[in-house]
Amino acid sequence: MRVLRIVWGALTGFVLAGSASAAIDMNQIDPIGRSLVSTPGFNYCQIFPDFEAFSSTIIDDVDVTGTRVTKVAVAFDVSRPDLPLSAITGWRVSLWDSVAAAELSGNDLSQGAVRTTLVFPSQVQIVELTGTLANGRAYLATIPVDFSILPGRYWLGIAPVLPFTNAGQTYLLEHVDPEKVGALPANSVGINPGQGFGLGTKIAVNGNAAYLLEIDGGGNNGFIATIVPDDYLVSLGRRVSGDLQSLRGIDDDALVLAKFFVPNTFAPDIRLDLSGRSPTAAFGRILVKTRAKSPLAGPIQARVSLKDQFSRLYVELGTIEIGTDYSSGQVERVERTGRFVSDQGGMNVRIELSSFRPVALALWQVHFDSVRWDTYEF
Repeated sequence: MRVLRIVWGALTGFVLAGSASAAIDMNQIDPIGRSLVSTPGFNYCQIFPDFEAFSSTIIDDVDVTGTRVTKVAVAFDVSRPDLPLSAITGWRVSLWDSVAAAELSGNDLSQGAVRTTLVFPSQVQIVELTGTLANGRAYLATIPVDFSILPGRYWLGIAPVLPFTNAGQTYLLEHVDPEKVGALPANSVGINPGQGFGLGTKIAVNGNAAYLLEIDGGGNNGFIATIVPDDYLVSLGRRVSGDLQSLRGIDDDALVLAKFFVPNTFAPDIRLDLSGRSPTAAFGRILVKTRAKSPLAGPIQARVSLKDQFSRLYVELGTIEIGTDYSSGQVERVERTGRFVSDQGGMNVRIELSSFRPVALALWQVHFDSVRWDTYEF
């Protein structure tokens, strides 16, 4: 992993850089300098695959003013100078509606979240920070996300997935004079759902966690509706467990599908057809979003298509890579037409799954925790 080295005096505006329509709801990282310090007391920020009960992070409240969160960032330091950042296997980002929900989030810090995702390391930019008052080497991780959400107050938590064995620990920094406090100042809370540290599931920290949260422009950004499936059909493959309700929430209650033997090598291994209902055909942008994993067969490719209600043919939107752990993906179509919506408001999404490599039939399973599509004005 390539890590840039950034001197704090030259970093002005670095975190804030984004699309022209971006707006910042929380910036407790800037200005980067001597006001960015190691968190006193409980400062753990890590999901431990090898010591799961110790998995912890610090959460802080933020008033989200838009309906789409597009980026978060976190400043952290490490337990030893040579800690291998390349050993990080993912970044867990979660938003809860209460501290009580967060402290019961499980050892992967995801349960009970309003929105959660595990972001692949290849999508995360990490830069080294100098000039701070961190106890160890300090870094800034900038993480892309795509959360459709209702405006309101939430609790943000971020943590890398990193084994303690042969790696070490990561600690969250805090800011004593942040540029933009997320909500109420100095009221951050540590959470350790597995109680490995013996301090309970929540620990008062009372600082400003070094987080940033960016939204797409504030307001509703032309958002029309989130559409969830009202029916599904597995036309290739078979259902192992789960049902329609499993696809309608982000809660690890998944629709699990498995592969049948497919004699035609040009056919996908699994095909999932979904239907939903749109309140209007007058939209110009659609995002189809999934949260899924393939624990033993991943990574696999998911090809996503929308049905043209006039020609009855499916139009490919793009592909999503599904890994061995839960992660979120999306494909987008920008088009000023109502051809994807029937006269009765019906819409059809097709997801076709294929493996990148030979996989034993007994191992070929995919877990779909959530599938939905968001529509926007053109």
